[in-house]
Amino acid sequence: MRLILILLSACVALAVVKAAIVALIILFAIALIWGVCLHPKEVMGFLAFCAALSLLKAHPLPSLLIVGAAIIATQVGGFAKERPDDS
Repeated sequence: MRLILILLSACVALAVVKAAIVALIILFAIALIWGVCLHPKEVMGFLAFCAALSLLKAHPLPSLLIVGAAIIATQVGGFAKERPDDS
């Protein structure tokens, strides 16, 4: 009988934790929508940064090769801005 009571208490505690996590996810989604409405450029930049980090974490070598190819293409193609001489 005592074991059943312990298991039921654990189930209730896990249900409370699950409800709290769901509430936090909903709050994050509302904050994200709010941020897109107020500062769309910054939020989209942050989402692109998060996507790049997750890609780098999942596939590090191809990500580094893509970044290296982009840097080389920028330097060779002349897409970088030319700075005027400061003298």
